[in-house]
Amino acid sequence: MEKFITLIIVAAALIPLFLRRVNQGEVGLIENLGKFSRETGPGLSFLIPGIQYLRKVDVREREVFIPTLEMYTKN
Repeated sequence: MEKFITLIIVAAALIPLFLRRVNQGEVGLIENLGKFSRETGPGLSFLIPGIQYLRKVDVREREVFIPTLEMYTKN
């Protein structure tokens, strides 16, 4: 019984290492040993620690203010 409780505690401590969260408005790019493997959407992603790496990319549109410019022509 003590071994079972110890196993559950160890498993509960290791689960956060295997799961990564991708927020809405982001895309997760999963790399295996540095090489692109696949793309994930919002939600939880299962990764193998040390082998797979998750890189988050923000894909929301941004508004950029461009000031008006004064132009001179030869007309």
